[in-house]
Amino acid sequence: MKMAKLLPRGKCLDLPKWFKTFPNLASLSIELTRDHGRPTEGEPWYIARIEPLELGEKVTFPPLENLSLSGYRLSEVELLFWKENFPWSGLKSLSMGPIPTPGFLTAITGCVKNLSFFTISAYNGSVDGQLPELVAFIMSFATLESLTVKGLPLSMGAVGYHSNLQRLILHSVENDKKERKILDADDIMYLDEQCPKLQFLEIDIRRKDEWPEEIIDALTEGFDNLRQLRLHVGLEIYEKTRANPRAKLEPTLNLVSAHEFGQTFFRQRKSLTKLELIALKTGEKLRHYPEVAPDYTHEENRVSRMFHIWPSQCLNSGFEIKDMDVEVDDF
Repeated sequence: MKMAKLLPRGKCLDLPKWFKTFPNLASLSIELTRDHGRPTEGEPWYIARIEPLELGEKVTFPPLENLSLSGYRLSEVELLFWKENFPWSGLKSLSMGPIPTPGFLTAITGCVKNLSFFTISAYNGSVDGQLPELVAFIMSFATLESLTVKGLPLSMGAVGYHSNLQRLILHSVENDKKERKILDADDIMYLDEQCPKLQFLEIDIRRKDEWPEEIIDALTEGFDNLRQLRLHVGLEIYEKTRANPRAKLEPTLNLVSAHEFGQTFFRQRKSLTKLELIALKTGEKLRHYPEVAPDYTHEENRVSRMFHIWPSQCLNSGFEIKDMDVEVDDF
């Protein structure tokens, strides 16, 4: 069972009551969001709140296998209670964000040993530098099969620690405060070496006048087990809007540029036995609270595109391409 994400205004979430009612609960998702129209500075205003967690002798944590938290603010006492009493050995999937749950990863580092799926996201790419608590958490175990990190920086060493990864998403959110950091060719080759089981890979790529040859080289020379490759193409938002937040953005992805990518990729790819799909996309979902979207959001949405490319089933035809013509949230 999955718990409701949003409660009516003024209501409280009583976790002990839920745990007592559903003692065999396998999945729990808690998300608290800001109230629309409230200020975005200072302490968050929330629509609902959660009662402090106190479990007695007759009420314990259910055997949760899947846990998702966004905006759940715990006291130090509650963090310690989760650390000491949650059945961590049975947890298979953990999702954090996009609204922070402060202190949670630090508190549980060293407790999680068998996690297979981990997702963490943050709005608008607002964090500078590495997050020590995120790196420490990910490097405290080595069992991940799927890792998704969006809007937060993460070192390649932390990613490479999980050699059994089959699915990896690393996405930096573009904004008008700084140029986003993306993987270079050495990073991509490192991923191929450290994570040879990857079947699904989604990363960022920068295209100005042409596609970066060194990045395509790194992608085509490795990843023998890859079935899907998804690339988020930047719109150069920082470069275009730092002088004028409402400046016009030029599309970096269209049918011609997508076709150029397909031609280059499939000409260089040595083995096509497992690759099923390449997706190229511009646009962004993780904007900081949609009700206070940045000035450039309209322009960003205007030039957002997505193309799917796949190996042709016909001999000597190379590849096929389709303009998906979808909204930004559909990637």
